[in-house]
Amino acid sequence: MGHSVRSKRKKASEAAVQGNLSLKQAEALSLTISNAFVRDRAVDYATYAFALANKLDQLREADTIGDEEKNELKEDIQYFGKCARRLDLIRGISIAAGYLSAGDRAAVHAICSSIENKYSAYAEEQGRGVLQFFPAAGGIKVILHSHIGRMIAGVMARFVPPPDQSEGGVVVSQTAFLSEKANARIDEKLASAKAHGNAGRAEEAAQCYREVLKIDRKNGDALLNLGRIYHHSGQISAALGCFEEAHRLYADNADVTANYGFVLIDSKRYDEAVPMLLQALKNNPNHIFLIMGLGFGYFLKGEDEKALAVFEDGVKRFPRSAELLASLGAYYYEHYDYEKSFLYFARAQKESPGLALALHGLGLLLDRQGKSEEGLQMVDKALSTEPNDYSYIFTKVTLLLASGRFEEGWALHERLLPSPYHRNVKFIPKKPVWTGSNNPKTTLLIHCEQGLGDNIQFIRYAALCKERVGKVYVLCSKPLKRLFECCPSVDGVYTGISRWGFDEQVSMLSLPAIFKTTLETVPADVPYFVLPPKIKRQWANKIVVPKAKLKVGLVWSGSMFKGARRGDLRAVQRNVGLEKLLPLFDFDSVVFCSLQKGEESKQIDDLNLRNRFIDVMDGVEDMLDTAAIIEQLDLVISVDTSVAHLAGALGKPVWILSRHDACWRWMHNLPTSPWYPAARIFGQPKKGDWISVVQDVALALKELLPKP
Repeated sequence: MGHSVRSKRKKASEAAVQGNLSLKQAEALSLTISNAFVRDRAVDYATYAFALANKLDQLREADTIGDEEKNELKEDIQYFGKCARRLDLIRGISIAAGYLSAGDRAAVHAICSSIENKYSAYAEEQGRGVLQFFPAAGGIKVILHSHIGRMIAGVMARFVPPPDQSEGGVVVSQTAFLSEKANARIDEKLASAKAHGNAGRAEEAAQCYREVLKIDRKNGDALLNLGRIYHHSGQISAALGCFEEAHRLYADNADVTANYGFVLIDSKRYDEAVPMLLQALKNNPNHIFLIMGLGFGYFLKGEDEKALAVFEDGVKRFPRSAELLASLGAYYYEHYDYEKSFLYFARAQKESPGLALALHGLGLLLDRQGKSEEGLQMVDKALSTEPNDYSYIFTKVTLLLASGRFEEGWALHERLLPSPYHRNVKFIPKKPVWTGSNNPKTTLLIHCEQGLGDNIQFIRYAALCKERVGKVYVLCSKPLKRLFECCPSVDGVYTGISRWGFDEQVSMLSLPAIFKTTLETVPADVPYFVLPPKIKRQWANKIVVPKAKLKVGLVWSGSMFKGARRGDLRAVQRNVGLEKLLPLFDFDSVVFCSLQKGEESKQIDDLNLRNRFIDVMDGVEDMLDTAAIIEQLDLVISVDTSVAHLAGALGKPVWILSRHDACWRWMHNLPTSPWYPAARIFGQPKKGDWISVVQDVALALKELLPKP
């Protein structure tokens, strides 16, 4: 075999194994030997194996060939085995099957369309129990050893129908290889999937990959790319299924391991993800995405020093890796070090101008700098690169809403609905989704989504729904049930699916889009809860304060997000802590009523402030109890929590202490809110500056008090 032919054949083999060439292209380049190497696919090796088997026969007859050709053949055999390791099943003929079963890769299964006695004997003698071959009239019987029999039988059942038994085909229920027609169909679907993906048609691409997996459910390309689509769209469970299967089949593939690691991290299975990524990095120390995965795994696990060390070491080793630079930028962003974050995101964009992670990060930082329009443009660039990434879509939604572009923002928000990662809505099957139609006979079910505060804010839309339908039901969490029963427009409230009926359903946060809400048309009639007199009296008896005193409710800390590392960091920034509010206690004519729940309420005793508080929160069971307490107060001062929303919904004056990177609904910390007419926003002038906020609140509080 000439050097030119051998090099071309190897080039074709390598390219095909890497997935860069189609089967036909590989065959055209191979010239004398027809390759059928296709990455992660069971394929027909018959042509290549036939040629190799002939040479192997010659090799066994050592006297007939020279040393140079022997060495070339040995090299061929080694490379053939290397490529075969990437496959699950091989269809070959003659001694090639026996040789592979006898080689050091016993996991490669060989099934031949014909075999001679001497080769079955060879396989039986030299093999490691993968397969034994026995000639039989009308075809061959494949005798599978018991320890792999069930596995291979399951694999066989997934391929093309068996050959016509009347013509003497293989005596098994299914052939264990893909036909040329099946391979052509796979190539067609993979090409279509790629075209759909490039055009931003994620669902169409996903459908193509699903069709590939119907033909060959072990197809690595389809499993990997379908998993990525699911992951980007926030369908974590579906992504996990794809990557679990891909990793089971191709555990030595670094790309598969990296993606599997990322989805394990997003599933909060850090104790599985981190060791797996560490092990993979030992075998692939220069794999950028494995490094990224390990860094983010440590970060989300709460091991910040290890996370930073991984990212910094990666950037030191690969200073021009845009992905690692952007990862370090993301790390600093999550830790509110915006200067360093901007530096690394900018470096990443310089290395790779179209890298979506860097563009997205820069967009967020520009918005934090008050350059909202520039930030939005940068996020748009990220979306032009990754149009189906739901995290980027979510960012654009929040930037639009924070800028007051409500109609545009709420319309885009509907694109997030298929993503349980961003919108935790579980519609009831076989029931239509309401789009806003008028029908007085319709019974509508509203699904709550997101947190308690979100649902308290948007239950106001029940009144608009009631104008178009006959009855309005709400499906919510238990803490909201009794409160929502106090909403005049709601006919029934449920915490679980029962036998009650409804006609159509809708998600709570889809209602602003359905009613085409703009900044000017926000439904802001408050209060939209009417509390029963009995419960108001019940709590009024527990809050007895001299009339001359100003009764102020106080919340200094919101809930932490269990298992959500990013949420915990946000909560730390959102929470003030009672100690920082001490200047408010200089006013003797103010009586504070604690609305604080959880561990943070212990700060009252830690600071010896028990004599300055009325604290009845131990008796609070749900949001209705909290609402009844708020009704007894003159003012509520709260960090950005559900209590702030509840006070606003009750029409109670509420002063909201907002962090510098404010939630979208406070619109860059404008002093007032279109959602709550009685609300006043006190925003940090710069990151972490609660001192200025408390000073402003103290001055405002002083103005409410009677003049001496």
